[in-house]
Amino acid sequence: MVVKDGAGRVALHTDSLASSLVDVIYLGGGNGERAYPELAGFVLGTTQIYGPTVGGGGKRMHGVAVDYGPGYPLVRWWQQTGDVAPTTLYVMSVR
Repeated sequence: MVVKDGAGRVALHTDSLASSLVDVIYLGGGNGERAYPELAGFVLGTTQIYGPTVGGGGKRMHGVAVDYGPGYPLVRWWQQTGDVAPTTLYVMSVR
């Protein structure tokens, strides 16, 4: 998968990563989580891609963490202090 910004520059190219794309989540604000019990034993990584609004007017990215405590990966996100811009969260796995 190739994700390009508005100017046509490549922001993410999954062929260049040693991982597989698992999920794409739109983060529009607030907090949330998504569990992946089917991926027990896998390690997940996340990447946020956001629009040009971030950095202007105090807008920020969401906070993101992966918790393995339940025995499988659990991705959590939260709105950081201040105005958070909408972002797209890409979740990738490596065994």
